[in-house]
Amino acid sequence: MSQTSTEQNDSRFNNVSTGLALKNFSNSDDEFDDMSEGRFQPVVDVPAIALAVFIVIINSLALIMVAKKTYLRSITNLLLCSLALSDLLTGLVSVPLFITCNIVRRLAVCLTEEQLSRFISASIVSHLMSVVIDRYLAIVHPLRYTSLVTLRRCAIVIIFIWTSSAVTALVQLTWLDPFNHDPHDEDLTDSFQRTELVYDILFLILFFLIPLMIMCFTYARIIFEIIRQSRNIRRENTPSLPNTRKRSRNHHEWRAIAIFAAMMFVYIICWLPYFMLRRFDLSALPDTFILAVVWLRYLASLLNPCMYIFGKKDFRKALLEHVLPMKLQRNSSSTKSTALRSTVNADDFFSRRGGGYTEIGRRKETSVI
Repeated sequence: MSQTSTEQNDSRFNNVSTGLALKNFSNSDDEFDDMSEGRFQPVVDVPAIALAVFIVIINSLALIMVAKKTYLRSITNLLLCSLALSDLLTGLVSVPLFITCNIVRRLAVCLTEEQLSRFISASIVSHLMSVVIDRYLAIVHPLRYTSLVTLRRCAIVIIFIWTSSAVTALVQLTWLDPFNHDPHDEDLTDSFQRTELVYDILFLILFFLIPLMIMCFTYARIIFEIIRQSRNIRRENTPSLPNTRKRSRNHHEWRAIAIFAAMMFVYIICWLPYFMLRRFDLSALPDTFILAVVWLRYLASLLNPCMYIFGKKDFRKALLEHVLPMKLQRNSSSTKSTALRSTVNADDFFSRRGGGYTEIGRRKETSVI
């Protein structure tokens, strides 16, 4: 196939599949010249690599803390731990596939990266929705929470999230063969694009609209319940220990709900533009905007663990317990080495002074004799 045919293949294909990775950059600014060539492009790939490194580090830290600290193994944190695993795939697999797609320009590689991106996005929103529902049951039905939310049911929910996310991403392969499909086949183009359009709409409904509606309703119920409990505490107006604990618990729940609401907002901001752009002619959009959208979807996998590690009290406690001993150990070893050097210097100093007095005494004895 000629170079012109290849460019047309990329140009047409980008509106129905991986698009953002296979966009034809031939009419671009000087800064992005020759980006349509299959080679490593620092302006495109270096920011993605930097994001991947931070994603792997921060999500690995979250998993290590849950593994080491037994008090972190609550139902909510187990769901967050499963979320960290899917975010970790972004840095370990999705970003390398994106860079490989840019270099080799093979539809099979780019389609694999696209399916993984869909899987990760569906997994993120499903985990967030399950965490919000978990908090809803803990606040609105506190007496029944331990009987409703068990470790076995949590494991079933996690398995269902991973399975449904994988099926949703891979179902596209039932009508698309990345090795034999020809986008130039006029008999297939119209039906193919209609199928892709229906798929994109259903994906946005199932993994954006419906979760957003459920979480907005759940947040409203949670906020109403916390306000009701706070009013009851103020109405009693007694500084008893149970009321103090309830007030502290309500404050803790406010913080948790704010964190999870922020994570949902980040998901919408980072992922919605990426899937919306599949319906646009990318050649009419600025290259910098396209690249920003590509990098933005990876940013969600970095911000998620940052928000619950630095936002949730139990994770902050675990982080301090993990970091402070290392600092104390370094300070202790530094103090010991300093004290040892001081002792050695003092011994050397006094030994030299002692030697001087002995020498003077010998000279005096010699002069007397």
